Amino acid sequence: KLEGWPQHLVTAYVDSGSNVDPAHEAQNVMEHLLTDTKRSREDCVAKLRELDFTDSMMEGTIGALSGGWQMKLRLIRAILIDPDIYLLDEPTNHLAEGAVKWLTHYLNNLDHQTVLCVSHDTAFLEEMCTDIIHYEQRNVWGPYRRLVHYKGRMSEFVKLQPQAKHYFELTTSEDSLKFKFPDPGRLEGVKTSTQKFLEMEGVDFRYP
Repeated sequence: KLEGWPQHLVTAYVDSGSNVDPAHEAQNVMEHLLTDTKRSREDCVAKLRELDFTDSMMEGTIGALSGGWQMKLRLIRAILIDPDIYLLDEPTNHLAEGAVKWLTHYLNNLDHQTVLCVSHDTAFLEEMCTDIIHYEQRNVWGPYRRLVHYKGRMSEFVKLQPQAKHYFELTTSEDSLKFKFPDPGRLEGVKTSTQKFLEMEGVDFRYP
């Protein structure tokens, strides 16, 4: 708790999902939303369907969901709470490209709420941030670091702090750890390089 924090402000925290809580994962998905958000079943179902939850997912346990679906559930919970302030910790973790676009669109269309977001997804930050708060060190501060506020998107922040350019780049060096995998050869039963042995539909992906 923060001393002097206005009691009328409502916050919703979305964690990264890195902490596994057996008691939380044992909860029923729908009952969890109804209890935490105090919203009607109709509201909860509508928002879950918006993100393609099936009936079996809604009536199942949280632990039965994959990482991506659990992140969607945490985001839905926060949205249904309808807070004044969103606190988002790595909200794009495990999300497919379509879900990231949905989240970006939702956040960009908020009209009065404040969003505080920690993320390593620079493309996501570039799309939705209006301000950057950077934890940095300067010689005049001695051994101490401070949070510094910059107005503008990530790309504008990098113009002011060129050393932060690596946030947008995946770089390698001579000392980097390298993996070399052996050639697996041909699969048994596959006679030509054009023969299909695995086919998937309705799948999307994105690079980090």
